[in-house]
Formats: sequence, C-alpha cells, structure tokens
Amino acid sequence: MLGTDVKQQLAERFREVNGDHPMTDADDAYVSAPASVTGGRTTRPSTAGTA
Repeated sequence: MLGTDVKQQLAERFREVNGDHPMTDADDAYVSAPASVTGGRTTRPSTAGTA
C-alpha cells in the first residue's frame, strides 16, 4: 500500500501533466446517462454541440 506522501506526490504530478478539469453539468449528465449495446457496441447519447 502506498504511503500518504507518495499518494500526494502522485496526485500532484498527475495534475501537473493532465491539468485539473472539474466536471461540468454536461459531463455529469453524459456519464450518468444509461449506455445501450447495439450490434456489439456500447453507445451513449450524443453530446455533440453541447459544449
């Protein structure tokens, strides 16, 4: 198990590399929407043009 200091360093480095991007209401709606399987592919509702 990682120590608290290592976890904190890892979290800080992750944010340095990837940035800190809080979820928007649109993001939350997208990940909360039920997925459906069509022809062997999992699909989600389109969010194109909602940004």
